[in-house]
Amino acid sequence: MYSPAAGARPHEKEPPYLDFLGQLPQILADLERRHSEGEHDNVAVNGLPKIANQNDRIAALIRDLDLVEARQWSQPGSVNLLDDPVVSALTKEGDPAVERLLDCLENDQRLTRSVGFGRDFFRARRVIRVASAAEVALEDILHAHFEGGAPEIRAYWNLNKGLKLEDRWYEVLKDDSAGVRWLEAAANITQPVNVTASAGGWTMTRPVPTNAPIPMRGEVLRNKANPSVAELLAKRALEVPANDAEHYELSTACQLGFDLMEWDAKAGLPVARTLVKRVNRTLDYSTGSDASRGSQAAFGRNELETRFAALLLACVKTGDPGFIQDYSTWVMTTTPNRDAFNWKDWLEPLRLYRTNEVMRSTAEALFGDTNSPWSRLPWECAWAENPIQTDLVEIPAFRKMVGRELEKTNHYGSITWQAQDTLYFQGTNGGSQGYEASRLEGGPPAVGTTAEIRYCDWIELNWSQKRESPSFNPFAPLQKRNAAIERTKASLRQP
Repeated sequence: MYSPAAGARPHEKEPPYLDFLGQLPQILADLERRHSEGEHDNVAVNGLPKIANQNDRIAALIRDLDLVEARQWSQPGSVNLLDDPVVSALTKEGDPAVERLLDCLENDQRLTRSVGFGRDFFRARRVIRVASAAEVALEDILHAHFEGGAPEIRAYWNLNKGLKLEDRWYEVLKDDSAGVRWLEAAANITQPVNVTASAGGWTMTRPVPTNAPIPMRGEVLRNKANPSVAELLAKRALEVPANDAEHYELSTACQLGFDLMEWDAKAGLPVARTLVKRVNRTLDYSTGSDASRGSQAAFGRNELETRFAALLLACVKTGDPGFIQDYSTWVMTTTPNRDAFNWKDWLEPLRLYRTNEVMRSTAEALFGDTNSPWSRLPWECAWAENPIQTDLVEIPAFRKMVGRELEKTNHYGSITWQAQDTLYFQGTNGGSQGYEASRLEGGPPAVGTTAEIRYCDWIELNWSQKRESPSFNPFAPLQKRNAAIERTKASLRQP
């Protein structure tokens, strides 16, 4: 059965309507293989410590990759194969498992028991290949991400297999041709030892018992000289290729500058000063032009500004007053538009250093000047979290803005009490939002009750969501709602 292909070229085969069924022959062959081989125990679950010989242990684990059954964790999302005990055990074997995993990646046609999908209400499902599990294990062992599959991984392994892991990172930074891996090496070197990160982006942070500085994974490289790690990071951040200037990416340079600040702040400050000048020139040049260049340009600018903000914050932490002014100058050029994905990171220095005079004045200008796009809510960028529910409320100027917003009594939408202790808001501007509200002040109405609310009611509802007391009741009589709002305004005037 085929679906009509609108605009299909003459003689071009139309795609199948049930296009996800293309994997059926492979699934059938794999089921037949499993039947002929019979069942066997999962060695990672039942008996791995009994296999003393490492080669035998690795062989048994690779045999059991068809038993991998990690589940998808979200939708849309992906399957974290590292969660499976077989894949996890293979990564713990380290470098000795690489050759066999490479062979598995290149030649193994089996399937795992893990299934991926876009969303559960879509028809398509994909059974994950054993080779994919092998690739995930290889990336985790090598602490590197690969886009080119088995050929790229084998080439990387052949180049680095005689080196310790940390020495590989150092050699990557030394290699003038390894530009795509400089960021990866820098991130690995400066990663705190209590943070576990996979090449696929999964991270886990273990709490530490003291406030002592947490060592980095590349600490052993501090004795490297001529060049040192700091010298290499500075070079990679600042050096513009003489014959290929277009391949110098300023956002990458800012990230490398940030990593250098984490590694050696003294060496990083002069590098950061140069990067600040370059970024300011770039942002001045690009102001107002991103809209005409499309979403890709907007995304690129957002990435640059986010990395630049992180670099500035690292510099501000040193107490250098020049960088505080640099931050102030930059943040005043930002707007809460839909492309400001990392707005919380951008504004964090205003909270951390709110007693600094420059920071205080900057916050007053951003949140207090009614001509500033940051001085009124809602912010277009804050679709996932309302700023009122964040730590920005610690900033005096932000608190004044919230109090000012509570003065607005214009009609702003409707609110409905739903089953399972949920409030559903529908705004006049087309926005909508759900709220968990197990306790409403004065008790909830009947399920399905809808009420019209004012702008100040919406602000108060968001404010109360982060408080431990019962949530603001938008269904309450006007007098009670006004009383709750007045209490909040009084609290906002407190330091």
